[in-house]
Amino acid sequence: MSRLLLMAALLMGCGKKEVLCPTIDDVLYGEGEDAITCEEAWQGERYIEALAARPLNTLEEQRVVEELHRQARKDAAGTKARLARARALVDGLKSGSPWRAQAKVRADALYDAFETGGLWPKDQFERYYGILKRAIAVWKVHEPSKLAIGEMDIEAWIRYASLCREVQGGGVLNVSIGDRVGVYRTITDRFESATRDDQVAMLGLASFWQGATENWQFAGYDAQQEWIKAAPLPQAMEGTSVDYIQAIMGGDVARHVEVLHDKLGPLRFNPPL
Repeated sequence: MSRLLLMAALLMGCGKKEVLCPTIDDVLYGEGEDAITCEEAWQGERYIEALAARPLNTLEEQRVVEELHRQARKDAAGTKARLARARALVDGLKSGSPWRAQAKVRADALYDAFETGGLWPKDQFERYYGILKRAIAVWKVHEPSKLAIGEMDIEAWIRYASLCREVQGGGVLNVSIGDRVGVYRTITDRFESATRDDQVAMLGLASFWQGATENWQFAGYDAQQEWIKAAPLPQAMEGTSVDYIQAIMGGDVARHVEVLHDKLGPLRFNPPL
């Protein structure tokens, strides 16, 4: 539907530009058994979304498809093979494996994609890599552990801290634009100082956050209380939102994620995908 809206907008605007894959049932390139379908091309989007832990917007989707079409004209078989590997990776992440295993696969793939381009090596696929790099928006790379933390991972921790503060009666976190850089630094510094296992745990929040919020909303009182009692919440405080985030980051970050998955799970990996 989003591409159909984009196509309509282009027709009302320039009116000349071809919109590739207006529906998933179309063909991106080629004919017969060797054709690359739009459903296959979608795997290139899912790959980025799985690593970024967020859905692509309409323009990002169309740029991915345009780039895949350009690649297919040069090397249809190679493009088809990369899309098949992207499908396998994302389907594996959505298979319902233990959350730590899913988080580790994504964590390794995120670092690899940022450093090398992953399934689309950046020295060969500069345009696709550019879309990928902007989408994952890495804020900190930790070379000793070969892991990186992206923007949505940081945002998930801010939202998680806000939920923790709410259940302690402190109200929703209010992080101003001026405070945001410092909050990001607090979270990325904690990521950098953590063990590799704890880093993987920190990356096991964003991809499951939508499922966690949905499960929290529909959980009964007893289930909510189980999570509240088990979570390593800081002492209730009268400090600022920034103080509260610092207290969360100063605690057992892995335990926070473990309890969330245990008490509010099972949580689905990135339900928008």
